[in-house]
Amino acid sequence: HHNVGGLPDFMKLKVVEPLKALFKDEVRRVGASMGIDAQLLGRHPFPGPGLAIRIL
Repeated sequence: HHNVGGLPDFMKLKVVEPLKALFKDEVRRVGASMGIDAQLLGRHPFPGPGLAIRIL
């Protein structure tokens, strides 16, 4: 996978990826079942690895 990585060991945090085993179409179905707007679910991903949102 192209987004393989993790956190530095010194951070003592755990990566949580609840949708890791799902394909894009399956993630979109989950989003639709949660009531997320179809326009948002179907958009093309914004490019750029330096623009990732990180939640700690």
